[in-house]
Amino acid sequence: PEKAINDYREILKIDDTTIWFFYKNLVVVYDYINYKTIKTINLSSWRPHQVVLEDTQLWMISRNDGQLVGVKLD
Repeated sequence: PEKAINDYREILKIDDTTIWFFYKNLVVVYDYINYKTIKTINLSSWRPHQVVLEDTQLWMISRNDGQLVGVKLD
């Protein structure tokens, strides 16, 4: 049943200690060395169709209106 909510998921970035991934309208930064979530970013208001992380800029195509949206991440 969860697939109906959002069947799109993606690994966005992996570095030495963290993995950035998109799942269920959330961008999650997970520290896989210490087994804990560092940050979550809720993108539900845009209902993303596709998400790309470029350095500290997150790009997504919104299901609401088909527009390309850029979000600066800290």
